Amino acid sequence: MLAEWYVRQMLELSWDGFCEHTTQGWNVGVPPYGYVGEKVPHPVPAKREEGLAKTRLVPEPLRAAAVNRIFVLRVTERLSYQAIAERLNEDLDRHPPKRSLRPDLQRDTWSASAVREVLGNPKYTGYMVWNRRASKTGNGRINSPRDWVWSPVPTHEPLVTLDLFKAAKELVSERERSRSAPGANHAHPQTKRSYLLRSYVVCAQCERRMFGKTRKSHSYFACQPSANHGKEAAVRFPAHPASVWVREDALLDGILGFFAERVLGPDRISYLATEFDDTERDRDKALARQVESLRRAVSDLDRKRRRLVQRLEDIDDPDGSLLRSVRDRHRELTLERDERLATLATITDALSACSGGAEHLLGRLVRADAQVLRDAPEPILRALFDAFRLRVSYDARTREALCRVVLSDDTLPGVQGALQAALAPESVPAGRSCPDAPAGGYTGDQRQADGNRRFPSAWRPRQDSNLRPAA
Repeated sequence: MLAEWYVRQMLELSWDGFCEHTTQGWNVGVPPYGYVGEKVPHPVPAKREEGLAKTRLVPEPLRAAAVNRIFVLRVTERLSYQAIAERLNEDLDRHPPKRSLRPDLQRDTWSASAVREVLGNPKYTGYMVWNRRASKTGNGRINSPRDWVWSPVPTHEPLVTLDLFKAAKELVSERERSRSAPGANHAHPQTKRSYLLRSYVVCAQCERRMFGKTRKSHSYFACQPSANHGKEAAVRFPAHPASVWVREDALLDGILGFFAERVLGPDRISYLATEFDDTERDRDKALARQVESLRRAVSDLDRKRRRLVQRLEDIDDPDGSLLRSVRDRHRELTLERDERLATLATITDALSACSGGAEHLLGRLVRADAQVLRDAPEPILRALFDAFRLRVSYDARTREALCRVVLSDDTLPGVQGALQAALAPESVPAGRSCPDAPAGGYTGDQRQADGNRRFPSAWRPRQDSNLRPAA
């Protein structure tokens, strides 16, 4: 029993040591692609005399730029890992591949797995993160993000913003099983044609992506829970109809109207201003109260730290036990203070982004009407939807669709490029279009409503200008 207790104690001390190591910003293991390890003399004198050192992350300019490009391509163009790798391989001088520790395994090109590894590493945000992988058990599998140990504040120069990293992370679930690679549209017998709104439309009742169907030369988007959940569909989604169908051209008309009026129209700023209703103002007030509470907590922690130092000056400590206790308590207070300051900085940034940031971003977009967008080729229109991160939630109960787009400082360049291509399609470089689009795009017959009884012309899309910077 005593031996087991010592083992458990050593494991806990080792864990605490790694957590403190991470908090101070020291890197463990091989520096990630885009960084180099800068050796710093060990802070402990005895270990420093032995020649030991610790490592901090310093950006490597050329590879750091490649990392940023990977995240931008992922978020703005919503490319797959393989598609990003192919883009990088077009210019290996600007995007050199990762160096392997084993020369026999060195690759001279980018692969999908190398891109995935970059997109999944949170160290690029400037925070030091430890315990991402189960190195001792599980064959190096990725641990749950709940088990990751983050430094309370950034400890090295970031290569991407935290918002950009989160946006790329969110695309993992959105793009799951979505076809985007060249030739992917011809592999499966059910993918004989493409759908303009593929991967953008989700069912409001089950939150699953709706799939395309063609019936009598007309395109629909459908949701059938039984196809995914079998007999459990009725239990998991009791209010969900057995089958939900909606015409693609009806959705497209509503989406293009939403863009022409709320996103690219002359009155877009005034429309956006009306969206800041009482609910949003109450949220801002709650954030302001939280900021004030955090500031008071930081001031209180500062007072506690000063009192600890004052008490130590007035008390004798012959054996040094009091000094050790005070040092431990001072470290706890400092960590808590740093965590509060990091939370405070995040909330302050959110408040500043909500106050006028959306109007500023929206005002930098060019104007375009629905007819201009309707005349754009399908590949260019899909590139525009990808740049805006379009999401359409269709509710069969109300026959309404909620359109959501995202516009932020990180995605603005990609959005402006997609808009330029939509207004001047002939200026798009070769090889940058959707590879699985049907020749000639959609015909007028495919977009024309037929007055089907199941889908009356009174169906109206609900418009929502959710254009705030990505959280």
